[in-house]
Amino acid sequence: MQAQPSLAYVPTCMRPDFAQSIDRSRPRGLLTANPLRSGSLQYRYTDTDETITVPNIWYNQTVESNVSRIRYDATCHDEKVRELTEKPPYGYSKAAVRREIGLYRRRALIARQAADKLERERELFLFSMSDFFRTHFPG
Repeated sequence: MQAQPSLAYVPTCMRPDFAQSIDRSRPRGLLTANPLRSGSLQYRYTDTDETITVPNIWYNQTVESNVSRIRYDATCHDEKVRELTEKPPYGYSKAAVRREIGLYRRRALIARQAADKLERERELFLFSMSDFFRTHFPG
């Protein structure tokens, strides 16, 4: 009797519980330990205990992880402003450095405003995404 070969790796899209997106109308809990480092997310629907694996893309992520990523972007822009202020690149004119600093400050401000808006309108965001997918991708 021959032993079955072990399947060490199964692509996410080949898993029996794979779906392209989550059903936002159902209650669910995130099972993935570190969603920022994973290529796929695993959720459990709490109404049926069914598990589902979805790709780790923005519309499958939790609002909290999206807010965290946006705030991280704002922090990176602030760091770039600090670097440009402390040590301007060689060969740049003062006007060019001021333009770059202004650009990064605006990007940081926009990122913070987007994160704040996403936190305030969390429920609206979730509803609009599920409504979008229901109308554009039925079945």
